[in-house]
Amino acid sequence: MIIMQKIKFVDREQELEWLENIYRRKGFKLVVIFGRRRVGKTELLKEFQKDKKHIYYLCDKGGTVKNAREFARIASVFFNDVPPSVERGFEDVFEYIKRRIQPDEKIVITIDEFPYLVEKDPAIPSIFQKVVDEILNDTEVMLILCGSSMGMMYEHTISSKSPLYGRKSGMWEVRPFSFLDVCKFFERLPFHKVVEIYSVFGNIPAYLKEVDSSLTLEDNIKQKIMQKGSPLYREPEILLLEEFRDPSPYQNILEAMTREASLSKIASRAGIEAKDMPKYLSKLMQLSLIRKELPVTQRKGKKTLYFVEDNLFYFWFRFCSRNLSYLEEGKEEFVFKEYVSGELHRVVGMVFERVCRELIPVVFPKAWDRIGRWWGFRRNESGGRVIEEIDVVALNDQTKEILFAECKWQDNVDARKVVEELAEKAQHVEWNNNERKESFAVFAKSFSKRIDEFEGKEVYCFDMEDMERIVMDASHQES
Repeated sequence: MIIMQKIKFVDREQELEWLENIYRRKGFKLVVIFGRRRVGKTELLKEFQKDKKHIYYLCDKGGTVKNAREFARIASVFFNDVPPSVERGFEDVFEYIKRRIQPDEKIVITIDEFPYLVEKDPAIPSIFQKVVDEILNDTEVMLILCGSSMGMMYEHTISSKSPLYGRKSGMWEVRPFSFLDVCKFFERLPFHKVVEIYSVFGNIPAYLKEVDSSLTLEDNIKQKIMQKGSPLYREPEILLLEEFRDPSPYQNILEAMTREASLSKIASRAGIEAKDMPKYLSKLMQLSLIRKELPVTQRKGKKTLYFVEDNLFYFWFRFCSRNLSYLEEGKEEFVFKEYVSGELHRVVGMVFERVCRELIPVVFPKAWDRIGRWWGFRRNESGGRVIEEIDVVALNDQTKEILFAECKWQDNVDARKVVEELAEKAQHVEWNNNERKESFAVFAKSFSKRIDEFEGKEVYCFDMEDMERIVMDASHQES
């Protein structure tokens, strides 16, 4: 029996509340919703408008005339009428809608994938400016323009160069799920299984719904990602192709970033001049595909590292893109055995560190100013340079509290041994050294030995059961 993950609406309470607040205002409202492909924008809008009078239209790439006619047809169905003439395109449709609604009648009109219109007709933003200024300005209409092409939404609805600039009542970027949201999505699965799924499939709702909860992680990977024709096969490449005219440098950068973290090394491996990297990196960060990090104790400096933020993209460009020849031949079993199986545990462990960082405010509900990784260098006895890293460091600038934590995706962890090593590394962290209050934490799959103090300092140990309970309590408090 195939048990596909049930499609359900998770979280987005903040977005819904924001939309409701705008909806309740008097007068015409123009709202811009944007976010990367398959992040859940349409589901959000469907949830928002389901109990309201609304006209929803999903654009295609057929051009202005075709879309205006289809929009007119859908509007006429809403009013139980015959479609109006659309000689002037969208202006005629909105004129028709204005004639058919009452002066004080609230109605939501959503134009989804608005960039498809602009792509075929650069005059569309100016046409919609006229719609806003001359046709709908004295109505109670809430007009929502929504789109997945981040670059085009910025340029044609948000930028100061856009004819629509200054006319919006609000804008919102729909972001990927947090890990806590992913836990809600798989609320019936054990915590460690959710971590494994998240490590590969990431936090995009449309990706998560493809997971078959009855399958192992290995089989989900082979059947849902690596198998030609499967739902997520080449999905990362498709997104880049939709977003960029020439996706090749972005693909090269993402591939390089699965191996390297410094800008110079990424540029070298990707075959791109280092001076050209910032323009590419900024666009990838805009899409929430990559992130940059500094040691948590630094606010600026030269130690910036870059990482792939989206877990599915990391998996694809780490293991699949360079093995497409095999995958196209249907050799996903070979690719998994040869390239993935030996590395998968390390990948999950790497993502587990990020999970722990995200859960720190839930586990320790106090006002941390900064939470992140720390890394630095020290000299050994022979004068050589040694790299030191700490998985999680949390700082409170006011109270001078500092928490050091290590994350072990392992069973039977000896917490004392881990904390001994952690305390040694902590000595090299330069931050309020003479007056700070230190504590330690260890996150692991399971423990052979737990401790609650080390040299007079508090130690906290969390295994999978502890973390599952904490996540469940957090979810209940939110609901």
